[in-house]
Amino acid sequence: MTLPTAPLIEIYSTIQGEGPYVGQQMLFVRFLQCDLACAFCDTPSTFQKLEKYRVEYSPHSRDFTYFENPSTLAQLMSHLERFQNQTLSLTGGEPLLHHEFIKALLTQLAGRYRVLLETSGIHGDPLATIIDQVDIISMDFKLPSAAQTGTFWQEHLKFLQVAQKKAVYVKAVVTNDTQAEDILMATQLLKNLAKPIEFILQPVSPGGRIKTPISLEHLLHLQKVATENYAHVRVIPQIHKILGVL
Repeated sequence: MTLPTAPLIEIYSTIQGEGPYVGQQMLFVRFLQCDLACAFCDTPSTFQKLEKYRVEYSPHSRDFTYFENPSTLAQLMSHLERFQNQTLSLTGGEPLLHHEFIKALLTQLAGRYRVLLETSGIHGDPLATIIDQVDIISMDFKLPSAAQTGTFWQEHLKFLQVAQKKAVYVKAVVTNDTQAEDILMATQLLKNLAKPIEFILQPVSPGGRIKTPISLEHLLHLQKVATENYAHVRVIPQIHKILGVL
């Protein structure tokens, strides 16, 4: 029997910098590899073949120890023993590319953490295999005009139909290129779901192919478009970028 392994980028503890749980202490496990290449991607290392991943020695220390990729399940479990956080964020890259490893990991953890899954929201079938083992799902709308990765409305809908079994919220990074039509499509999709889901507009932090922040005028315009069509809309920036923490 082949033991499960997965390539990682890093493991560290810090405050959550995005979405409705912003400011809460969390333990992050960042997986390597992604099947998209968003214009605003802030994790370019996910597209590299990393020979090693890093583990923070203690929370907020920025003192890292390096280990060989890929990580075994036993190695990851050993790393997690260092941390006492109540919420475990599985992020990336795209963690659902490693859903079999994650299923084995969460089985071993057996409820030790509240689990937050951060994902692009296009892998509905892999999500279904672990949905009973996660508590919160953070899904990104990949708006075509902003992410510049193609159109994924049907994939997003299928994903949300699975995700709404648990606590879930949706983020959409918005840029100066974001079109109101994409916001309208996103809100219409959310309106057709069985229960209301919070929709967060996240002003882009310059990075990747995006060199300038979204203008306040355009951000407020997109917020107006969204709120006129859907009641559960908020604007939340990336707080960790403002504070300069991991």
